[in-house]
Amino acid sequence: MTIEPILSVDCVLFDLDGTLINTAPDFLETTIEICEHNNFPVPPHELIIQNVSNGAGALIDLILTSHNQDVDKESLLQKFLKTYLKVLGHTKSHMYPSYDRLLENLEKQQIPWGIVTNKPVLYAETLLEALALRSRCSVLICPEDVVEKKPSPEPIELALKTLGCSSQRSVYIGDHERDIQSAKGADVIAIAAAYGYIPNDIKIEDWGADFILDSSTNLSNFLNSLHFS
Repeated sequence: MTIEPILSVDCVLFDLDGTLINTAPDFLETTIEICEHNNFPVPPHELIIQNVSNGAGALIDLILTSHNQDVDKESLLQKFLKTYLKVLGHTKSHMYPSYDRLLENLEKQQIPWGIVTNKPVLYAETLLEALALRSRCSVLICPEDVVEKKPSPEPIELALKTLGCSSQRSVYIGDHERDIQSAKGADVIAIAAAYGYIPNDIKIEDWGADFILDSSTNLSNFLNSLHFS
């Protein structure tokens, strides 16, 4: 039986898409369905994946880059979101490697973990329920909960306040520059998830993160290395 080291963090907060959960399969399915239904060319799968963390609006922009006719963008966005919600009913999304064990370890040590995301609450809640994670998650902060979403520090600050945790002893992991900006603004330890949905031309080193994770499997070792007086 493996004995997990005792952690000294107050809490661990995650971005959702591309950080805690690999949601690319659902967005790929949604994008392909929308394109086929409207007779649009399907963008390269790699580009779809790289735009997942930028939200549904960015995926609509990607779809329309190869379509020159006038399209009601807002109407297409609503169709996309409706289709995505349907796809979540048979989700193929899954946690990144080692995170289920990490979450179990946090729960055993009564260290809360939570999610701070720019994903609207309807889709975040539906996804987490489908993966049996909602009841395990100590806090979920979505755009509807705050005045300003990430890169503002407000969502992370609200999560910390809700949990009663110290910023100096808490960490936030995200795969987008706005995640790091939000974390730095909230004065938590900012970790960049380099395994997430990051375009090839982006230099993660320029984000100013305190630590860069090349793999989700490295987070446990990093948390084990943290010691607070």
